[in-house]
Amino acid sequence: MQTIYLIACCKTKAATPMAARDLYQSDLFVKSKAFAERAGGAWYVLSAAYGLVHPDTVIAPNDLTLANLLPSERRAWARRVIAQLDAAVPPGVLTIFLAGRLYREGLLEWAGRRCFVPMAGLSLGEQKRWLIRKLGEASQVGEGIGVA
Repeated sequence: MQTIYLIACCKTKAATPMAARDLYQSDLFVKSKAFAERAGGAWYVLSAAYGLVHPDTVIAPNDLTLANLLPSERRAWARRVIAQLDAAVPPGVLTIFLAGRLYREGLLEWAGRRCFVPMAGLSLGEQKRWLIRKLGEASQVGEGIGVA
């Protein structure tokens, strides 16, 4: 089964436009990106400003966050991202969310039963530790990475 990883954007970013994979620079984003890349699935950034962003797409830094939007604006954002997902992702893929509640809540219906939120309910520190543990386990095995 094909798998995609959806990683939320973050506040810490470079000052100039660049590929999304390099623009976002928080520790959590960098570890989430490493996790997705090690796992071998396709991954995308969930950006409050741009919606669904391929990692190679050059975008400009911005300060928009879903936390600052009204619920109706977040629903509109989710509809936009779902349209982007429909255009970019084949049906039936397993979707793994490496994103907080606001970035996934409107997308869960799109993903349906084929989604997994491995860090749901974890604090920021716990999310980082989970990713570090998973990346460490994969290094020891020398291959892919498990989400369970």
